[in-house]
Amino acid sequence: MLGIKTATSTAFHPQTDGQTERVNQEIEQYLQLYVNHCQMDWMNWLPMAKFAYNNRVQASTKYSPFMLNSGQNPRMGHEQKKTTGLDSVEKFVEAMKRTREDAESALKKAADDMKKYYDRKRGKMLIYALGEKVWLDASNIQTGRPAKKLNHKRLGPFLISKVLANNTYELKLPKSMKIHPVFSVVKLIPFSPNEIPERVVKEPPPPIVKVGVEEFEIEEILDS
Repeated sequence: MLGIKTATSTAFHPQTDGQTERVNQEIEQYLQLYVNHCQMDWMNWLPMAKFAYNNRVQASTKYSPFMLNSGQNPRMGHEQKKTTGLDSVEKFVEAMKRTREDAESALKKAADDMKKYYDRKRGKMLIYALGEKVWLDASNIQTGRPAKKLNHKRLGPFLISKVLANNTYELKLPKSMKIHPVFSVVKLIPFSPNEIPERVVKEPPPPIVKVGVEEFEIEEILDS
């Protein structure tokens, strides 16, 4: 009745829920600019960060979240310049205005920096065909090996068994790998076979991925 539609996604693909990921990163970078050395007062800055973010015009919608939710932006307390006989009131209003402007500037800088560094790593999206071989990024796959730094950086190569979209593919994985075979294009690496016969290495048996344990079937015991 609310018109909510389900948007399925592949695992470890932050681009699908990019808005939440981006907001979290902006808030983290904003807090880095204001927390004390011991990082014990970060929760005190959250209300101002939340208010500044909701009161800022978004680049995608051209409206602020306050405007989209309630149809108006809140009064900041300094729109109409009023004079009072108390210097403390004037100082408080100026301090609030300056703090809000600093918060908005910090959030905008955080968004611009993350966009710049993300776009630097993003190139033209690769398109694979049915039956093509690709490597699979192993950064988010648990193979049971104790040291992740010494583990394989990629697995395969595996055949593409189904093209679900230009950015989502289904791989033909061995039965021993008990994981979902659908992956985003960002997790796939093009496979280029080595044309030098002396450098062609026989593919090892596929790892058996189960409960964090990696196993191989032993073909022959040479010594003990």
